Amino acid sequence: MISRFSRTAIFVLLLALPIIANLSFGSVTSGAFFFIAIAVSVIPALWLGHSFSSGEFRLRLDMTQLAILGLIILGLIQLLPVGGVAIPEGILSSEPSSALSVDPNATRLAIVRLFVFGVFYAAALTFLNHRDRIRTAVVVLIAFGSLMAFFAVLQFLSSPETILGFTPAAAARPYGTYVNRHHFASLLVMIFAVAFAQLLMGGAKKDRLVFYLIAILLLGTGVIFAGSRGAFLSLIAVLAFLGVGVLIVKRSKSGNRSEGGRSLLRNAAVLGISTIGFLLLLAFVAIWAGGEQELIRGAAMQTEGEDFSTGRIHFWTVALTIFVANPVFGSGLESFGVAFTRFDTMNGLYRVEHAHNEYLQMLSDGGLIGLALVLFFIFFLFRGAQRSIRSSREKFTAAASLGALAGCFGVLVHSVVDFPLRTNANMFFFLLLAAIAIGNRNNGNPERQRRA
Repeated sequence: MISRFSRTAIFVLLLALPIIANLSFGSVTSGAFFFIAIAVSVIPALWLGHSFSSGEFRLRLDMTQLAILGLIILGLIQLLPVGGVAIPEGILSSEPSSALSVDPNATRLAIVRLFVFGVFYAAALTFLNHRDRIRTAVVVLIAFGSLMAFFAVLQFLSSPETILGFTPAAAARPYGTYVNRHHFASLLVMIFAVAFAQLLMGGAKKDRLVFYLIAILLLGTGVIFAGSRGAFLSLIAVLAFLGVGVLIVKRSKSGNRSEGGRSLLRNAAVLGISTIGFLLLLAFVAIWAGGEQELIRGAAMQTEGEDFSTGRIHFWTVALTIFVANPVFGSGLESFGVAFTRFDTMNGLYRVEHAHNEYLQMLSDGGLIGLALVLFFIFFLFRGAQRSIRSSREKFTAAASLGALAGCFGVLVHSVVDFPLRTNANMFFFLLLAAIAIGNRNNGNPERQRRA
């Protein structure tokens, strides 16, 4: 009974924590993330209780976890007192830091965040190991995402100045439960991919087709109304990824290859027409509801003003300059805001904390080692998801893996022009999707899980 309770409690926490993090405005504040971290710390306690009662300790290991561990080690190395800048005595009232990181405090907090995410991800990989749990997780994600999208659309139409009706958002227009509308739209794109994959792959049962249709319509409309160019770009990328992915999966699982290229072209034409029709439907809904300006902004690659990149080109240039100055270990995890002030050529015109490109910021913060670890994670995520899809015996689980991978792909595309994963709630959802994408490899047989 203890073992069953612990296993169920961990599974419930894995689904509840991302939702709670979302409702607490993305958990971007230190106070909100502190409480989330405390909740995550309950998982190892339940895990140990499950191990003692069942007589075995289960731990599923995956290569993607090495990337998170590597980033933690990199952060610890950046805190070593082997760097620093020579400053004459008497200028500062306290002794300057001699760490490699130009912002040691931010690097320490980054290590804590990585540790919390690592524990959550390890538990998701280990306990999302059965098709019934994956099915429940997918349904909960889609239902929650649809409700959030519906709330965001109502919020857009009523033009509120507060989040959830009581928290003011200074100098920003809230969207959903986030101050940053672009990051909330990125969350909707991730969940949209999970729902749309079920329709394309035929994993949805006939009695639930209406549920999935309403979900993708709400999620897609929510993305459009956000007016985020990065989110709109990632939505298009997700649709293209799912179209190609469905064709490849159906071709590989089909026993009849006599039709050859003709069947492939027919399926591609159907998927292409369906995708274009869906985009036109979203555009019609957006215009009908009064969101034509957001549609135009999201679909266009230019905005009003001289700088079409909204300052991003300057941020990216500075990030590369910081990398050149710190090519191996970087300037320190989460130190971009401090490092930027040293290399900024516009005399403090911008107050920048992020490079608006996750890959360039990792190159700046972590050097070649940091970027290599990120690419390592992405490579083994796609490799593990590919194996999971191939080994799936049911359409639903195959679609769940493909949709989860597409959701991860969407946020990775969005990260080229923004920093959606710096919102802690989005990172929890991303890791949950990553675990679903690669978690079906054993076809629902818990006894085949790796044990330590």
